[in-house]
Amino acid sequence: MRVPALQTLFLFSQSLDTDSECKRVIVDEWIEIFIPDVLQSQSLLASCLQLRNAWNRLLKLRISASKTEGLGCSPATYKLQKFLGEKLAEFLDSKVDYKLRRITAADKKNLYVGPNANSEYSGEEMGNFGVKLSQSTPHPTKGGVQLSTFLTYNCLSDGIDVTGDYLREFWTCPNCSVKLPMTVSERLRHQRGLHSG
Repeated sequence: MRVPALQTLFLFSQSLDTDSECKRVIVDEWIEIFIPDVLQSQSLLASCLQLRNAWNRLLKLRISASKTEGLGCSPATYKLQKFLGEKLAEFLDSKVDYKLRRITAADKKNLYVGPNANSEYSGEEMGNFGVKLSQSTPHPTKGGVQLSTFLTYNCLSDGIDVTGDYLREFWTCPNCSVKLPMTVSERLRHQRGLHSG
């Protein structure tokens, strides 16, 4: 079975670091992925976070079940397995335009914004990726906000676009077809609100 590079990197990397729009993603500090479509990149990262969290929950359920029940499968485990199988197939089948490149030593010098930079976000904004504010912390060395053990949001330095979180552009929601001027975080919040209901 052939598996796409982008999805494989998102699922199995030790660290994913993003810029404010999530267009640039650095994988394990040596591969840069550039995804020109902001909506696709944000959707992929949100799906990745959801899949990896579900996968971890399933592993924990399996381990605890093997200690107490033997090899049987509980209804909760079965339901999570089915959900994970369906979402994983969707994720791997998604078509995305992107560019991959290796990070050079010169690039690494100015890759991150540094400690205490870009780390102040409201709980509402962190909810874009389904992470509670209490679970997200500023990254101590890279800057930005750690949304999980592997995902750090808005830690990449970018001299060109420092207003990505504040610039409003007209956007049409693919789910409800409403056209509104929104920032990146407002788009994510809007989409999250539609899918959580």
